[in-house]
Amino acid sequence: MKLVAVAGALAACAIAGSTGPAFGQAQGEGTVSAQVTVAAPCIRVTPAQLDFGTLGFSQSAAAPVADSRALSIENCGTGSENIFAHGDNATSTSGTTWTLEPNQPDLCSTPNRFTQRIGAGSLSIALSTQDTLIAPVPGGQTVSWTAYLVMPCTGSSGAGQTMTFPYVFTAVLG
Repeated sequence: MKLVAVAGALAACAIAGSTGPAFGQAQGEGTVSAQVTVAAPCIRVTPAQLDFGTLGFSQSAAAPVADSRALSIENCGTGSENIFAHGDNATSTSGTTWTLEPNQPDLCSTPNRFTQRIGAGSLSIALSTQDTLIAPVPGGQTVSWTAYLVMPCTGSSGAGQTMTFPYVFTAVLG
């Protein structure tokens, strides 16, 4: 009886083994081709140029001379983006330089320093030469901002000259 049971068990194993893949034999396989398009940061800032007109120097004992211009920042991509901004020193073609000073109360402590800000509603962000996060913007959305300029104080260089300086915006996928 034991011999029959062992023979039956061996036969069952042989049948079970023949229904599965055997080592060394070729197997069928399936391949699915896949792809993904990575969202690319895209930003449009309008207008492309700001003209603050003619402004005088700020007085240390009075309110600073300042002006503002409207900007529109569009996320022209499909993904959410974080928008960063920074400013830079102002220069003239004759070589005059104003240093960007993000701390407006210190503006008049040294000549040839000015302030750039970016704002929306009650939010106002002082710009430095380093990127600062100003806002996340969803794909395809446009936000309205204001660029501010605060003039250097009396005693600074540049009277009668045109000073140029950038407001730089960078989009990074959020």
